[in-house]
Amino acid sequence: MQASMALLSSTGGCFLAYNSRPGAPIPTPIGAKWWLAGGLLMLAVPLFTMTAIMPVNKRLMSREAEVVGDKALREDLETWGVLHSVRTLMGLGAVVCFFRALY
Repeated sequence: MQASMALLSSTGGCFLAYNSRPGAPIPTPIGAKWWLAGGLLMLAVPLFTMTAIMPVNKRLMSREAEVVGDKALREDLETWGVLHSVRTLMGLGAVVCFFRALY
């Protein structure tokens, strides 16, 4: 569901960027750049998830009963946390771009 919502908002942002360009019925060239930036950021979220986070998720899910304190497990968890933070900031950046396009 998250991926479909990200793709929907990305499509909407790119659509609004196209319809806000100079020569469009309601030209707002500055808003068009922000709509496009937000749309592209939202498009990058599922791509980042599939290419960067999914391999770490698969490694974490494939582990059988591990000994507490396993260094590789801890490193994977820390990597997942950093990657998840990056993904969250990408989504937040897209929302900021969308709000900037409105005002």
